[in-house]
Amino acid sequence: MAYYKLVFETSLPYQLRKKMPHKIVQILLAWYDEYKRTLPWRKNYPHINPYFTWLSEIMLQQTTVATVIPYFYTFIKKWPTLSELAAAKRDDVLHSWQGLGYYNRAHKLHECSILLSKEYNNIFPKSYDELIKLPGIGPYTAAAISAIAFNKPIPVVDGNVERLISRLYALQIPKKHLKKKASEILKDFPLKHRPGDIAQSMMDFANSICTASKPKCLICPLKRYCKAYQKALVEKIPQKKDKRNTTRYAHFLIIQRKDNNKILLYKRPLRGLLPGLMAFISTEWKKNDWPDPCAFYSPFIKNYRNIVWLDSYVNHTFTHFHLQSRIGIYKTPSSKIEDVPFSETQWIHPNQLDNYALPTLMKKIIIAAKIT
Repeated sequence: MAYYKLVFETSLPYQLRKKMPHKIVQILLAWYDEYKRTLPWRKNYPHINPYFTWLSEIMLQQTTVATVIPYFYTFIKKWPTLSELAAAKRDDVLHSWQGLGYYNRAHKLHECSILLSKEYNNIFPKSYDELIKLPGIGPYTAAAISAIAFNKPIPVVDGNVERLISRLYALQIPKKHLKKKASEILKDFPLKHRPGDIAQSMMDFANSICTASKPKCLICPLKRYCKAYQKALVEKIPQKKDKRNTTRYAHFLIIQRKDNNKILLYKRPLRGLLPGLMAFISTEWKKNDWPDPCAFYSPFIKNYRNIVWLDSYVNHTFTHFHLQSRIGIYKTPSSKIEDVPFSETQWIHPNQLDNYALPTLMKKIIIAAKIT
């Protein structure tokens, strides 16, 4: 491999320490030019499409590249330009997003496209300060778009870059402080030349070589400059985040008509969890204990003995908690369910469910209940 030639076996001379950022960038760019990942949003490299960059960065938030790729292809096939996405219906965008999770991203994505279409003539602003004002674009995304799409010399720090920098500099600090420290360190890096490639080289390198588990230190072209490697701290850096996921409990009720098998769904509020998606009615999602299912019995279920409860539970994990769900099925002879405390209810035949934006949790419930 060509990049092996960049690995030096002797210890780092003192006079080169001040040049460490320059050497790191030199090695990363050489590695990137030969081994960068082939990704659909980089298709016309080096002529970057800002719309593709923005779309991919929003999709990649808290989501793996492998998961995002098919969704990205779906979106650019349906809406190949920013103006076409802005003209789309929100429910269509949510429907195409279903299964990708973190649905607030889809809402903000559509909101941002409309704003860019109306006020920016479908042209992305180039500066970080302008980008960060847009819906759904935070500090990282603004930096990524600015550097990758517009070659602005600005540090781009995602989880991969945090890991790479923390190991190179042996940063034994809590994870919550790592992003800020990594950003400070990157300000000393020579970012004026190919800033977008530098950002993406760090991401690809951390994904391929400086991985979270079982990093490939023996073949790493940066090991001569890596303080964590020199101090045998690679496996301990970055410090692991203390995960304290709680478990919540809920009862879901599938109301199904006897005459045509249609099931009752409602559209969740636009704020909160699973915004704007279709769902089964449920009790509150209670922490550490089961809620009282009697909430279903009155006033809209006339005879609670007619609810058939499944023997098995449906489990689903969100970002900060696990949800354990008990599923009940209620057959009704009438299409009129009185006093249901949910807005925008709709009767939907099971064979039409694919036409609606359903989160993965609801799909699990449908499978568990064998709805047909």
